[in-house]
Amino acid sequence: MATVVALVAGASFAAAAPASASDVSAAVDCGNIPGGGWSYYATTLDSTPVRVGPYEACSRSRTAAAGSRIRVNCYLYNDYGNLWYKVEESKFVYSSHFSSSVKNQVGVC
Repeated sequence: MATVVALVAGASFAAAAPASASDVSAAVDCGNIPGGGWSYYATTLDSTPVRVGPYEACSRSRTAAAGSRIRVNCYLYNDYGNLWYKVEESKFVYSSHFSSSVKNQVGVC
């Protein structure tokens, strides 16, 4: 953040302190951005394991039937570079179980 000082003959000015992070965050609404409050309901393409973490090795919480609507909150890439979606109840679904357009509807976790 740059501070601009104007020089005016015969006048004196005091520089204002920069706004603190809490002042700035209070002035904006971050809840209306993808992944930050928006959810997208996606339809599963097939029988879909809902896992407790973003890896196939993570235990299965449940299995959603083909055609189920699942609330998707955001996406992430795991350590192997695989795309996963964080869904309702803080669980994870591998990307191949949804249409490829889902990623465009949510933000990064």
